[in-house]
Amino acid sequence: MTPLDRVLARLRGVRRSGAAWEALCPTHDDGEQSLSVAEGDDGRVLLHCHAGCAVEAIVAAIGLTLRDLYPPRAGRGRESARETIYVIRAADGRPVAEHVRMDRPAGKRMWWRLPGARRTGLGGVRTCDLPLYGTDRLRELPDGATVVATEGERAADALTARGIAAVGTVTGASGTPSDDVLRVLVGRDVVLWPDADDAGRGHMTRIAAHLTVLGTAPRWLTVAGAAEGDDAADLTVDTATVRQWIAAAPAWTAMAEAATDDGQLGCLRWRTAREIGETTPATVPWVVMWFLVLGAVTELDGKIKAAGKTTFLMWMIRCILDGLPFLSQPTTKAKVVLLTEQGDSSLRVALARAGLLERDDLIVLSYCDARSLTWAEIVDAAVTKAEEIGARVLAVDTLSQFARFKGEGENTSGDGQDAIEPLQVAAAEHNLAVIDLRHEKKADADIGDAARGSTAIGGAVDVILSLRRVKSLRPTIRSLRSLSRFDETPPELLVEVTDHGYVIVDPEEAKKLKSEADRQKLANALPPEPEAALSAAEIATAAGVGHKTAVAILNALVEEAVAGRRGKGKRGDPFRYFAALPTDSDGFLVSSRPVGEKGCEETNPAAQRLGDCVASMGSLQGENPPDSFPRNVPPHRGAEKPRNGNGLDADGEAIE
Repeated sequence: MTPLDRVLARLRGVRRSGAAWEALCPTHDDGEQSLSVAEGDDGRVLLHCHAGCAVEAIVAAIGLTLRDLYPPRAGRGRESARETIYVIRAADGRPVAEHVRMDRPAGKRMWWRLPGARRTGLGGVRTCDLPLYGTDRLRELPDGATVVATEGERAADALTARGIAAVGTVTGASGTPSDDVLRVLVGRDVVLWPDADDAGRGHMTRIAAHLTVLGTAPRWLTVAGAAEGDDAADLTVDTATVRQWIAAAPAWTAMAEAATDDGQLGCLRWRTAREIGETTPATVPWVVMWFLVLGAVTELDGKIKAAGKTTFLMWMIRCILDGLPFLSQPTTKAKVVLLTEQGDSSLRVALARAGLLERDDLIVLSYCDARSLTWAEIVDAAVTKAEEIGARVLAVDTLSQFARFKGEGENTSGDGQDAIEPLQVAAAEHNLAVIDLRHEKKADADIGDAARGSTAIGGAVDVILSLRRVKSLRPTIRSLRSLSRFDETPPELLVEVTDHGYVIVDPEEAKKLKSEADRQKLANALPPEPEAALSAAEIATAAGVGHKTAVAILNALVEEAVAGRRGKGKRGDPFRYFAALPTDSDGFLVSSRPVGEKGCEETNPAAQRLGDCVASMGSLQGENPPDSFPRNVPPHRGAEKPRNGNGLDADGEAIE
């Protein structure tokens, strides 16, 4: 597009005047064409307002700069970056948004901002609610006039520069303008000109369905021989040919892929149950058995910075890239596109942990590099990248970051549905396996209700996974629970992260681990002195172990001489437990407390057996048994058994 084409496309009321053009001046209330536009010998645009408006003000009013009036300079080896500002106006000409496009040799970037704002973003306004680009120019057209609808501002400008009335959608191919936005086309001869790719055709198909419901029968233009992705801005034919194409465009009919968001009759693809059964594979197309399916969306929930969601995802991606089993289940080898909220420093650690640092088949987009785009545009770009490299999996870490929930927006069903819809479209229309990560609420909740925000998000996905720490087990073990539309997905697993990825923990081993953990907790909670002995209920509460389990384990600890017990086990005098008597460095019991003294019901099997031994020795010597233990009681010098650190032999018996 030449500088002249760019300027004319943004002006209103343009008409030819000899070798130049006349237009309504955008900087003042112009009742007649008082702005003259011409092209200089060197290709620059010459502007002159007969009311005296400054050139700088004129170009600023149409979203351009003085540099845009000049053609690119030659001889610099490569074209420098060029910024284009598309001003989105309401029907009355009032600017409501600016879509900024930066073209560089490496590609383009686009972002939104409010008129005159320096910061990016639309302040909560959805792109589907923004006017079509060029809506303000439609008021100059008579009823029934032909209007071409294109995808994007650039294509609309290209047609406008040729003198063809055109508007452009601003939602991206994955979005759809709302009915309120499309109503400006009602009563006109609308020709839909999709981009020459599946996403573009799907975009215009949805618009056609909506227009039909609104009472306007659109026509459909297909450019024969167009290259993949081409639009009206890529044309090399003359304007007369383009006008012939538009005039000959046939009426649109409800195609097989047509569908509307509101479910109106007449534009939907109705199928019998038999047709679905015959056209859908009987085998679920798992990418990761149990968890990830082509054409479906999986959600992984977990506590922030605690559950290990990102680590779990990275190991899953590693297995997908290599086609290796994940949690002992088969995977389909595929490339992956990852959207991440993490900065490069922490992301590098996560990638390194799963051995992904040298992978070229994992393509990553960081949030900081995409924050100028809307969520729908980011998903659209991710889908495009996936199709470009042949990826089958799209991962989002986390959904709340990329969807940019504001205030209570995350808790409203409407915003939640808007957040998940682009991912549903990516899965269904592009046959991707999608997984998004979400944070859990602070308070524990049942799976399905646990994720932070509206349940509308969880209700829209196909598989929900919840990853949680298990406090009673070692810190590397997690509980993985699920709700799934697929019967194969198990409701709960215990999994553990190792140096080589995640593995399933055997249920019997898990019971054993839990029992050992409960035993250790109870042992640690035992008071060191008999005088401070506690009841089973008190120790159970302190250790975080169930009362029934605590009683059984404490009694076993008493039998093993790890714990002592006092009290009669009756109402008013319950059993109370304390740590067993300690030993010195040589394995000698160290205690000066009375054992078996009348009125003191203390039970420490090791101590009692030693007491019996001392009494026996005293009787043999004709002496009365001592009323307390000596500080050091030597072991029996006969056939010795190996000692352990508790003064017991290898069989758990007290050394005599």
